[in-house]
Formats: sequence, structure tokens, C-alpha cells
Amino acid sequence: MNFANTRSFGDVIAKSKGITAEPDITSYIIGDSSEIFKKSLVNQTIGGKGGDECFLVLITDGVTNYANDQEIVDLIKTTHNNKLGKPQDCAEEVIKYVEAIGGDDNATCLVIRLNKWGKWPMEDKTGRIREERLKMGIS
Repeated sequence: MNFANTRSFGDVIAKSKGITAEPDITSYIIGDSSEIFKKSLVNQTIGGKGGDECFLVLITDGVTNYANDQEIVDLIKTTHNNKLGKPQDCAEEVIKYVEAIGGDDNATCLVIRLNKWGKWPMEDKTGRIREERLKMGIS
């Protein structure tokens, strides 16, 4: 079964399958790990890791239905690395990519700069895949 997120609200049949509108909320610390108390770092991070994030991305299903997480991360990193792009430039590049490979849903991308912005490895894991998808013009 494939459920769109809108089907979870007030859908009696889907509720019997375990899909509800009840939120699942988890909180984690993000920011400079040197400024975070050690106890908080262990209790509110993922396995004690975190606090050195580069950026946060908020996207709609109009993006994620066409590009996977790694493609989105690599697009943001390469846009910044190649053009010294700002977060807005990187977000625009993600949307352009999705549209170029056939995305026809409304797509939103917001890139939020965090403490380690631009301090990431120069590795593009999906460059070849993205080039092939752009040539084909389909997802």
C-alpha cells in the first residue's frame, strides 16, 4: 500500500492499518558540540553524535518523490563548493534539478545554514547518477 501523507488524517480504513494523525516527536540538539554540555550531548543526540551539523533541509514530497536524501545533500554541497552558493542558491538548485528530471508536483526546499556550513568532505556520491537522470529527463 502507498499512502500519501494527507490520507492519514481522518481515514478510518488507514487507521486500522496503523496510520494515524498522532505525531511522533523526537528532539535532538543541533549546533556547536564544543558548546553543548557533555550530559546533554549523550542524552539528546543520536548515540552521542551530533552538534557538528552543516545544514538542515526542509523539503516537501514534491522533492522527495523524485530525489533521494543523498542526491539532495550532494546537490547542496556541490552547489556551495562550485559556486560558493548561499543556502538560498542551494535550495533553488534542488528545485531546478527535480523539475529537470520530471518532477511535476509542487516542490519546496529550504536550506538552513548551521555552524559547520561549508566544512564538509569534497565527496559527491551521486554525481554520476544525477547526470544520467538529467540526460534522461525522467525520475
